[in-house]
Amino acid sequence: MCLCCFAACGDKGGDNTGNNGGDNTGGNTGDNTGGNTGGEEDESVADKLDNLVKSFWSGDTMYEETVLMVAETDASGNVVSAPKAKLMFDATEIVSVKQYNISAKVPEKTHASTAYSYKDGYLTAAGEITDGEDGKKVFTGDLPYVNDKAVSGEEAFPGVPANNMIPSTDAGLYLPFTEGAGIIKKQLYVTYKHPAATTGVMPAYEGAALAKTIKKLKKQEPLELFIYGDSISTGANSSGYLQMEPGLKPWFNLVKDNLEACYGGKITLKNLSVGGWTSNNGVEGGTVNKVQAGLAAQFKNKLKDYYPDLAVIGYGMNDATLNVGIEKFKQNIKSMIDTIRKQNPDCDIILLGTMLANPKAKDQCKNQAEYSDSLADVAKGYKGIAVVNVGKVHKAILDTGKIYTEMSANNVNHPNDFTTRMYASAILSALVK
Repeated sequence: MCLCCFAACGDKGGDNTGNNGGDNTGGNTGDNTGGNTGGEEDESVADKLDNLVKSFWSGDTMYEETVLMVAETDASGNVVSAPKAKLMFDATEIVSVKQYNISAKVPEKTHASTAYSYKDGYLTAAGEITDGEDGKKVFTGDLPYVNDKAVSGEEAFPGVPANNMIPSTDAGLYLPFTEGAGIIKKQLYVTYKHPAATTGVMPAYEGAALAKTIKKLKKQEPLELFIYGDSISTGANSSGYLQMEPGLKPWFNLVKDNLEACYGGKITLKNLSVGGWTSNNGVEGGTVNKVQAGLAAQFKNKLKDYYPDLAVIGYGMNDATLNVGIEKFKQNIKSMIDTIRKQNPDCDIILLGTMLANPKAKDQCKNQAEYSDSLADVAKGYKGIAVVNVGKVHKAILDTGKIYTEMSANNVNHPNDFTTRMYASAILSALVK
């Protein structure tokens, strides 16, 4: 079962602007988190990046890392420990713990420092374990939380309708799943100080491979940015896409906005991504979620007068799930490259390796990482192409001990705000030095 094939998100793809629910929502681009607005003579281009999209491994402050507070339970469902969540880095100071979309009148809440404590990498809720109405022990405190059985599917996840759409690798269980805001509303946003950290997992600056794009950016010439991919490339499921607080724009809007801020030129964005699509659909077209022609047909008709300067091709999640086959996947990506280059031989291209699927999602989590890795083979046959493997970045973050449900909006294969920022940060790493 391909999750995106039945998710309603595919209808939000923007045919001519790529806004996809982000630009018109008052999207948060980090201005309220100490974003650097630049203006100093000694400021580098990278210094002008918004704090929310700077590499998570740069500096000594993590801005608005999403966490899910989870309480342990015993076999009878009694809560036996205070809810807690693992932070990506060891914190030296918790700056703020925010909760968004509290209500229409109060969309944001900053929790008092007395509502939590921090020790040994974990943020822990303050409160006490008491008797609940059903006779089971529950936790009472100020922070929202779920128990471990809600995460595993043994019990209902609060605010998420029960369904049997996503079988778990644990026999007989189904994972909580929603394309709405139910899971996001249980997530908290934590800003904290930490010792400076470095990692080699972030994509390298691709000034040589993307030389034509970098030249245009530095000269502040108009740039046409083209996005073509699956539901992740439609913007699913940032808070801006879902039209809820804090209104973070989809990753491609963050890329556009930050490139404009860093270099000063005008960027025009076009997005023809469709939810549920594989690379087969990218070449041939399809009717999944939306009737749309394949790429070659688009350039012969609707896009006949369109000449992109930089194209981002983002497939792989559904290709792995639906067993398209890696060789076929590579052929499809090459076909898309050749089609774009036929339209504009000077177009630079970024091949986007997908984030990972939830490893507990039996039918969705396949070998997505192999599909992303295969993009390096595709790129070898061309000039002016860079690979940005978001999956490697995603894995590095999960390896710190964070759980999938706190880094996803649908708990299966769509980003939340934190992974939306991860996408933008990875792409900007290739374009901003």
